[in-house]
Amino acid sequence: MNEFTTRYGGHIVSQLKVARGWSWRQVVPPSSLVGANGLVFGPDGDIYVAEGHGSEISAIDSRDGTVRNISRSDDPIECPDDLAFDAVGTMYVTEFALGRVSMRHPDGEVRVLDADVPSANGVTTHGNRVFVDEFRPLGRIMELYPDGRERRIIAEGVDWPNGLAVGPDFHLYYPSVFAGEVWRVGIDGGSPERVASGLTAPTAVKFSPQGELYASLAGGEVVRVDPMSGSTAVVATLPKGTDNLAFRSDGRLFVSNQLNGSITGVDRDGTATTLVRPGLVGPFGIDVAADGNICVADALSYAILNHTGVPDRPASVSTPGFPGVLRSVTYLADGRLALGTTTGGIALYSPGSEAQFLATEIKGLMGITSTPDGAIIAAASLSGEILRVDETGVAVLATGLEQPMGVAVTGQGGVIAAESGSGRLRHLSPDGTSKVLLEGLSEPHGVAVSGDDVYVIDRRGRALHYVSLSGRIPSSVIATDLPVGPAPGVGETLVAGLPGLAPGPWLPFADLAIAPDGSVVVGCDGSGGIIAVKRDQ
Repeated sequence: MNEFTTRYGGHIVSQLKVARGWSWRQVVPPSSLVGANGLVFGPDGDIYVAEGHGSEISAIDSRDGTVRNISRSDDPIECPDDLAFDAVGTMYVTEFALGRVSMRHPDGEVRVLDADVPSANGVTTHGNRVFVDEFRPLGRIMELYPDGRERRIIAEGVDWPNGLAVGPDFHLYYPSVFAGEVWRVGIDGGSPERVASGLTAPTAVKFSPQGELYASLAGGEVVRVDPMSGSTAVVATLPKGTDNLAFRSDGRLFVSNQLNGSITGVDRDGTATTLVRPGLVGPFGIDVAADGNICVADALSYAILNHTGVPDRPASVSTPGFPGVLRSVTYLADGRLALGTTTGGIALYSPGSEAQFLATEIKGLMGITSTPDGAIIAAASLSGEILRVDETGVAVLATGLEQPMGVAVTGQGGVIAAESGSGRLRHLSPDGTSKVLLEGLSEPHGVAVSGDDVYVIDRRGRALHYVSLSGRIPSSVIATDLPVGPAPGVGETLVAGLPGLAPGPWLPFADLAIAPDGSVVVGCDGSGGIIAVKRDQ
């Protein structure tokens, strides 16, 4: 159990301790990256990757996959989406959620290059020239000047451009994601012209050392594009979620995946080799089905984990009808799946169908859970409410709570709510009365109930607590040094959201659930893993 992850400053998972009479096992191993977005080779020969969900940048040895942290979640660069190096080793980073572009000098100094680039997304360089685009309707492509000169607009009115690259013909090539096209425009100006069409959600383009144009598609394909004819040829088919690509000097291709944080190497013949294995971006909300499968709300997708612990992602934000960026999940009594979004929506969802929203615009929606009669109980952290949601509407069960996060339903119909703002665990009885079950917690998040047993994660305290609902058994700490939240001594930056797509802030959430065998399944949002804690027989 000596797994190590660079996420959020580096949790050493083997430090986790459990109380006497308990044991733990790893269900899903830690993730090395918090998703994987922009990708570029640096002057040192390593691959640099932007991790927008974690506000981190990492460097990866392309030979063995060793990962080292370059910019932590509490460093000046926030929510990086893409990155590029100029001829002297300065790194340029787009910060999509903040609408700005920053530059990081070789000595580590960071300064903002331009703070007024709404939806700043793709960035590329040509020598010491810097080019960026805006991922939005009627976006712009522009050149920015590190010496302080006013930016130069190259093209405007461009719809949803993403990862761009300079071609050997001195044109900027860029995908129009939702149009399914690749375009180009001269780096010194001119009218944009379409290069290729009929693609499915192209996310980035790059040129090989031989000058060939490649595009990554969100559905997992990587294609080679002939700029003269517009014809395409599939060179690799990878898991859904491909986001960006980069070529090593010897021509080997590497592809990032924003859904699972993997980096994959692709040979000329299309053979794919995993460099950084796939994992979870969160995990955030968690629930366990009657058959033992674990469902995870994992930001841009949800994942189903069977007994092997390997995530299957049935759908994501690129799937038509998907409800949005996810923060919570629960199974209803009849087996249907309900998903909670960062914009406050609760929807019933099945892959291949349109999400059926039961509620929208809940303020600070966090944990959700289901009742035996098919309703959903939800925590509205920003309004301080506990809500009951079903197909007839939304009802307020309780108000005045201090940042409720996790919720669970007791066998008697009561609700257990974790109040992150007050550090309390509260029992709301069906008759409208309430009492405090536990207090003095640092930042309680997810809650789960099994009979008389109540479990809660203290995210900031990095501990799993137990309390008896009846009060017959004293409360206790059953696990410490959980890899939840940032590692000790590391600050946290909230993801500001995706302007025009999924506004933020995206609040952190560490959740847990009870498995059919009685195990407490804990989502470790600090390490990206999942563990199960269980009483010894």
